[in-house]
Amino acid sequence: MTVRIAASPYNLTIVQVYAPTNAATDSAKDAFYEQLEQVTSQLPERDIVIISGDWNAKLGLGNPIGKFAMGTVNDNGKRLRNFSLAN
Repeated sequence: MTVRIAASPYNLTIVQVYAPTNAATDSAKDAFYEQLEQVTSQLPERDIVIISGDWNAKLGLGNPIGKFAMGTVNDNGKRLRNFSLAN
């Protein structure tokens, strides 16, 4: 779901997601991230963008969120990390 809120000095766009679980097929996960890439590529560049939701991911210690990550990284965590770093 995407919501765009008119604000000043910048508009705010919120993208709410529910990622496939770690048990989902690779093709389902690939399709989810391809669709998310398509959505984010169409967002206005000047908007403040918040992408939130249930990522079904474990990032593991030492990833982009630093000491706040828990557990051991799983496949969904790797995919989320790659998406985050690329965007």
